[in-house]
Amino acid sequence: MKKDWGSMNIMEVLSIHPKAADILAKYNIGCLGCFAARAETLAQGLAAHGLDSQKIINELEETYPA
Repeated sequence: MKKDWGSMNIMEVLSIHPKAADILAKYNIGCLGCFAARAETLAQGLAAHGLDSQKIINELEETYPA
């Protein structure tokens, strides 16, 4: 089942997706220590860092175990 990664808060994504931390780290996003990780959606956080959120969300979707 496809997940709506972009609308989840960052900590939720990290708790559900086993490779999310590694994928985000690849783009220099260190969400675990960030105060916004519990408040911002993944799409908001990526946009705040000037990243292509759809590209990263697609990568999360492609690597999520079915």
